[in-house]
Amino acid sequence: VMDSTGEKPSVELKTGPFTEDQQWKLVPKEQAVREVADCKATIEPNQNSGSLDKKKFLIYNKKYCHARLALPREEKVGLMEGKNDGKQHWYLEAHPDKPECFYMTNGRYPEFRLAANADKGLVSYAGNRYSDQLWKFRPSSDSFFYIASCKYEDDRRIFVDSSGELGPTVNVKTGPFSEDQQWKLVPFREPLKELKCEFSIIPTMPLDKNEFFIYNKKYLKYDMRLALLGSAYNEIGIMREEFEDSQLWYLEADPDKPECYYMTNERYPNKLSAHPTKGLISSTGPRSSDQLWEFRASSDGFYYIASCKYTDEVRLRQYSSGERRSVQVTKEPFAENQEWKLVPRFNVTISTDTQMVKDNRKSSTPISTFGDTSTGVTKISWRSKPARNRTTYINSMIAALKQGAIPGAAQFISQLRSIGESSYKKTEEYSYVIPRRTLYKLVQRTAIFYGPIADDKSLLTLPPKVFLSTTGKFSDPEGYMIKWP
Repeated sequence: VMDSTGEKPSVELKTGPFTEDQQWKLVPKEQAVREVADCKATIEPNQNSGSLDKKKFLIYNKKYCHARLALPREEKVGLMEGKNDGKQHWYLEAHPDKPECFYMTNGRYPEFRLAANADKGLVSYAGNRYSDQLWKFRPSSDSFFYIASCKYEDDRRIFVDSSGELGPTVNVKTGPFSEDQQWKLVPFREPLKELKCEFSIIPTMPLDKNEFFIYNKKYLKYDMRLALLGSAYNEIGIMREEFEDSQLWYLEADPDKPECYYMTNERYPNKLSAHPTKGLISSTGPRSSDQLWEFRASSDGFYYIASCKYTDEVRLRQYSSGERRSVQVTKEPFAENQEWKLVPRFNVTISTDTQMVKDNRKSSTPISTFGDTSTGVTKISWRSKPARNRTTYINSMIAALKQGAIPGAAQFISQLRSIGESSYKKTEEYSYVIPRRTLYKLVQRTAIFYGPIADDKSLLTLPPKVFLSTTGKFSDPEGYMIKWP
């Protein structure tokens, strides 16, 4: 330690709490002294060991930053993500004789504390307090900590073990320091945005009133999609054949729980349901809480799909590459076959197309022009047939327009919402008088929607707009002429 209590700073040895004057930076000899980093503390305010006592935290792993340290069951230590509940809350309490060491008590099971067992590794148990339940929080970098046992001299630290077949688990180990041993403590009342992940915790793709093909991460190479193979309650499976509407799932948020969605099949009017005794089924009839699902971002654009009804983790899992009954719900640890990729029904391109140009610049008299234009939605596939469900068809287009900063999206969305019940398309005649010595151009903004189903390809057109010019160059101060992407 650098002791600055005397007339001049001196170097001494001491035990006790970790402090800033015990931290040392190693600079290679060949580096100039001017390159040494500013020696101000790198530990964030309120994130050193002295500020942890008698406080409650959510504890995130640096490598697996979507998940939090938790007790899914009383004696089982693991990771959880999504809903913020007591199983993920940890109350830290310093030992009266060893203030640098803390008991870690779970919020959901207040009698249970984390312990580094000599034989079983990381465990949780209730009863009397023992030394194997004491933990040190050693600052690592960027406000993260190593969590090490105070009992053992071999420096056993909590880490995420990803070597198992059933997904990441939590245990203790010695040896080299690594990213999967670093943990961030977020005070319980602070928002999730305090944690900087490499990906967004909150999905940016609009899910509500949008329709998707859903792929499992583990079986992605087989091009398998979640599907209803029939209308019976137990005909949930996967399909790898031609894209069709039995593989499309329409998501609709619950008005009272906007983070939870009903998953309705496009081909059959059935909703996915986590039944308390039958497991994963599809059901019709009135809406119920076991039909609600939460989409929790995992990594690389994949999601865990978890039931909103149950307090313990119940997630969708694909068990095999077989078509029938290969998808079920599970409470097992997080694994690759529980991660799902959502591919939207529609993507969109935007352009402004010229419908007509007439040049009256050489004439000293006005001329009249007339014709007809169409607005609304037209299917442009060679094998077009009417959409099975008008609502999901239109709403999926609206959702596609809400992805990213698409120019002119508001106009297209307004046009889609104004489409009548009896017709997608409206044709109107127009007439216009072109002034003398003027160049006339009639243009329309168009959006082309396309996706995995070839028959879905559709054209949406807005009402036309007229441009006039006396010089041969058209002025466009409003930026109406667009092309995206």
